[in-house]
Amino acid sequence: MIFLTTTKLAEKLGEDSKQLFSQLNEWGWIERIDKRWVLTDLGREKGGQTRSAPEIGEFVVWPENTIIDKIDVSQEDQSAPIIYDDEIDSKEISEGEDYLVEYFDAIKMEYRQQHIIEGLEDRYAGFRVADFYLPKYKVMVEFAGRWNRSDEERARYRHKKTVYQANGIPCIWIYPDNLGVLHYIFHKRLENVLGRHSLEKALLRYRLTQFWEVDSNNLAGIVIGILFLFWLSKPWDENELFAWGSLALILYNIYRIITDLKTIMRGKSIDISRLNRWDD
Repeated sequence: MIFLTTTKLAEKLGEDSKQLFSQLNEWGWIERIDKRWVLTDLGREKGGQTRSAPEIGEFVVWPENTIIDKIDVSQEDQSAPIIYDDEIDSKEISEGEDYLVEYFDAIKMEYRQQHIIEGLEDRYAGFRVADFYLPKYKVMVEFAGRWNRSDEERARYRHKKTVYQANGIPCIWIYPDNLGVLHYIFHKRLENVLGRHSLEKALLRYRLTQFWEVDSNNLAGIVIGILFLFWLSKPWDENELFAWGSLALILYNIYRIITDLKTIMRGKSIDISRLNRWDD
């Protein structure tokens, strides 16, 4: 079963997160203690659970099929402002993570943010929260945005990396210095991670996806060349130069397709500069 944080549940239901926190508090599902939202016994009866991670502490999650009645906005107490961020979503979303979101959208990579990983073998916590999850390839992506801040931050990232390695979780780590060459770094590290974790099918699927992204234009070129050759070039004896040009267009695109297929079959990647062009 998939669990969502309160903020993510609000997004799924199309509700305002502040209003949902207020409503759950009014119903007695959660309560505010020491500036944190805490799950009540009634909330547990409704399916709520708690999770914890060293980087953010304890937070509340709900089954994704949780049913919430329509929220009455008029009952929201407006007398005193309250910070309604739940712990997992109050984590700072850095500019680097925003940049990754923009990048994934640009290359049409399916992703989920703030993905909860359960059942981990770790003496500090059985749960972790990954910055991104790529469901098509079952790979996590972590942005170490605070890597250069202090030794303590670097130690925290190293521990999280150790936990992932100990639990066999494929993860791409992106550091602040990588953002300038993100297009090259991401593709290379994704392929390395898939290969290192023996995810051959996912790796082949990724390469074939990139093949289609690159060579769909070559297929279009072949179709256009055929149309030119058998339609616009006739009669051929009167349009010999145009006919030869159309044939050259067809042969060139066939050559590119065959070359890329041979590259993939040899277990190699298509030239990264041709993949999902990204102007960073």
